[in-house]
Amino acid sequence: MTGKIVPIPDTSLLDHFTEKIKNPQFAQSCAMITNYQTYTFLNIEETSTHFADILRTLIGVRYRNMNKDSDSVIAVGFPRSDRLIFTIFAILKIGGTFLPIDTMNLPTPRIVVSTY
Repeated sequence: MTGKIVPIPDTSLLDHFTEKIKNPQFAQSCAMITNYQTYTFLNIEETSTHFADILRTLIGVRYRNMNKDSDSVIAVGFPRSDRLIFTIFAILKIGGTFLPIDTMNLPTPRIVVSTY
């Protein structure tokens, strides 16, 4: 094994990310580069919060009172993209569980069965 061994935090991904964002140097550092845009960690935080607000509105009252121990699953069929990252964080922010659906390679009947 090579490289530095880094301990795994005892917090969730979302809690760890939120804590790290408080550091201005970390918040402004590059987190993701797509074909068209570069995103900082702060960009991801702000955009995913916006997506979470939209998601709460779209899903409605059922998910408004979700907590971190919720067992609600939200299926997402996006290809790999910046929007997928924002959506994953948004789902975590509203207390949901992310279920990736491969819409490019799975036949429609299989997708339907996977989401019920």
